Amino acid sequence: MILVYIILTIFVIWAQINVVSVMRKYKRVVNSSHMTGADLVNWFNKEYGTDIKLKVGNSFLGDYYDPRKDHINLTNDIATIPSLTSIAVAAHELGHALQKHTGALLLKLRSFIASFSAVGSYLGYTLIFLGLIFESYGLALLGLMLFSLMVAFAFITLPVEIDASKRAIAMLKKHGLITHAEEGPVKDILTAAALTYVAALGVALFDFLRFLYLVLGLRNRD
Repeated sequence: MILVYIILTIFVIWAQINVVSVMRKYKRVVNSSHMTGADLVNWFNKEYGTDIKLKVGNSFLGDYYDPRKDHINLTNDIATIPSLTSIAVAAHELGHALQKHTGALLLKLRSFIASFSAVGSYLGYTLIFLGLIFESYGLALLGLMLFSLMVAFAFITLPVEIDASKRAIAMLKKHGLITHAEEGPVKDILTAAALTYVAALGVALFDFLRFLYLVLGLRNRD
């Protein structure tokens, strides 16, 4: 178990370093459409008849789409620099917008689970540890059930992110916003980002199995 934990930790660190490295590499390359992330969002609204609001922030890697408010948050560099990284990241977030506006079931499911996963994670950890301390199987089991909401969220997030990237690439190619030569780098950027979700899922599953082992240990003692 310790070996698995070490391997997962290394993978998580590598995934984070890799996505930063790839995004920085292509942030220096101007895309052929000369479009910033903000330009792409404006183009998308006109092309698809949507009214997605754009917010620009300064938090590092703070790019996301909020399906509840139908707005996209882009970091300053992504919003203002016409790089390959900018168009790839913005297109990915617009891929999520396409998911919402086409009624994608997985996005709806993730949005529903997200409402409970944060609370479930915090309470889950708390109840599991209290159950272990006081040797209460019922309390620890309840904590494990709540913690499983976070695992479910991580599990459903991966295919949602992969689908958003596929939609992004298809959109950019369909409308001629990237050249054939640019398709490879855009895929590299989106793949690097997807690996961070793979790492998050791996950690969530490992923690769940570790807690399951401890909780079952309590039941056997009872």
